[in-house]
Amino acid sequence: DLQEALRQAQGQAERHAGELRELRDGAASAAARASAAEERAIVAEEELGRLRNEVENYSKNAKRDLERFETAAAEKDRRIAALEEALMVAQSGGAGGDGEIRSAGGIGGASAPSG
Repeated sequence: DLQEALRQAQGQAERHAGELRELRDGAASAAARASAAEERAIVAEEELGRLRNEVENYSKNAKRDLERFETAAAEKDRRIAALEEALMVAQSGGAGGDGEIRSAGGIGGASAPSG
């Protein structure tokens, strides 16, 4: 009777030890997964920082390019207006009627006789 109780207690202790090993193994596995997840999170955070910097640089470059294009377009508009004015003056026979172009620096930037 005492022997049987001792065997039952020993069997129960072995089961508990097995359960404890499984819990320990599970905890170690969970810790490894958590560590790997933490590493992936750090890598993702670094990549996000790089992407943010890249987007910021693209945005700055795009703004700078847009300003350049707007400036160039405004300069082209000014040149076109000057050429149109010079053409109107030339078609009307010039400012003094002598056929000279005398508008906004003339064509090519200098006033010159048209013919």
